[in-house]
Amino acid sequence: MKPTSYFVLCAALLLSTFYQFVDAKISITTTYDPLLVVVIMVKNEEDVIKETLRRCLPADKDLYQHVGFLIFDTGSQDGTIEKTEEFFKENNITKGIVIQEPFVGDDAREIYFDYGWHRNRALDLAKKHFPQAGYHLMPDAEWYLNGMNELLEFCAMHQHEKSKHSFVIRLLNASLDFYHHRLFRADSDIRFVGAIHEVPSCGVQDKAPAICHFELLPGAKGAQKSQARYSRDKKILLKAHHNDPQSTRTLYYLAQTCACLGEWEQAWTYFKKRTEMRGFDQEDYCAMYWLARCTHLLNDPKTNDRWPEAMSYYLQAHQMRPCRIEPLVRIAQHYITDQHAIAYIFALRACQKPYPDNELLFVEKDLYDYERYNLLGWACWYTGDLQLGEWAIKKALSARPDYPHLHRNFALYAMKNHPQIGNEIKDVANELMTQTV
Repeated sequence: MKPTSYFVLCAALLLSTFYQFVDAKISITTTYDPLLVVVIMVKNEEDVIKETLRRCLPADKDLYQHVGFLIFDTGSQDGTIEKTEEFFKENNITKGIVIQEPFVGDDAREIYFDYGWHRNRALDLAKKHFPQAGYHLMPDAEWYLNGMNELLEFCAMHQHEKSKHSFVIRLLNASLDFYHHRLFRADSDIRFVGAIHEVPSCGVQDKAPAICHFELLPGAKGAQKSQARYSRDKKILLKAHHNDPQSTRTLYYLAQTCACLGEWEQAWTYFKKRTEMRGFDQEDYCAMYWLARCTHLLNDPKTNDRWPEAMSYYLQAHQMRPCRIEPLVRIAQHYITDQHAIAYIFALRACQKPYPDNELLFVEKDLYDYERYNLLGWACWYTGDLQLGEWAIKKALSARPDYPHLHRNFALYAMKNHPQIGNEIKDVANELMTQTV
């Protein structure tokens, strides 16, 4: 064989192997049927139900056989059920069931709502209609799943580990990063507890792989529904707090609901009570941090009458969980406009911390990805730490490449740190400084 032909043959074999690798499909071996049931409780979600369910389908159609759907509709008056049935038909879903039952409770008559009871009802229905299932996954509407293929692999890998019956899954949006119990073994006896902000009756046991996560992307209608729900939630939580004043979780979410309603004085009162109790350590931190936030928001910027109090709470929160930088960033934000050296201290410390991947509750993602670097870049310009400032602006730009003021600030740093670049950068900087930021 000629050398040229030999090399051509080797190249062809390598390419063949490569394309076989690329086209390789995930193989699932399981005795469960189906391996995973998506159990979702909905009401009036016709605009989003198809996309919510579509994102729960595996990328590989051969894996559809391992996924079932139990849709528990609690009284939709729109086309949610029809859209769901259309979705099943369009995607040839043979393991899809829709059950409609009225939501128990009438807010007008002040009958007690109990979301925990309804989640348990949904789980019971899933067990009844899919008795051979391995796992239950419980998203909400407008929770868009990434990584269903990998989630099926994960479930198949752990299917014989019956001691692990509960897993938390990551939830992300533009500003928050946290985990929620929403994946369970179907043969477990897990029950949800709590009338609202309900949680499973078990502690954290394990995490689903990071690649398997939900994106929380509520549309305008979903945001309106959430806002309307806060007032109803507050009534439920007030009653629950009256019945069990020692429940740290109820008190925390009562305070948080008041904050969502913009009722900062009431939120402050309940967060203050919550900080005087001890519960889940990460929730303890969140309570202290939000007590600081409420105090800060109630501060009069002209007199700074409550800033010393807010500063104290921020520092206490950071002491409780030094891995969290939210308090440091908020302090830097307070000082950045006219006390750059103080802002520098807190922004620098915030930038030295790694992202807290192991935290479960309410990581303020934007502060880690962008704001800490933006503040440090701002402070460094006025304190003369130009090399560090350029680095910080680069980091901020990597998170927010479409922010004009970052490009302007980067050009200014480049002029100072790299004078050899000359007039070209200067002209760019002058042009950017004329833009409205």
